[in-house]
Amino acid sequence: MINESLRKRLEKINARLTDVERELADPEVTKNIKKFQALSIERA
Repeated sequence: MINESLRKRLEKINARLTDVERELADPEVTKNIKKFQALSIERA
């Protein structure tokens, strides 16, 4: 029983990771991250 619930949780986590990877692959998101990093460096 424990293995089954763990497996289900892992599947949910993997699905979420796939979504995040897809979002990060979006050029618009990448551009925004670079912009944010540049701002962070300027403030440091």
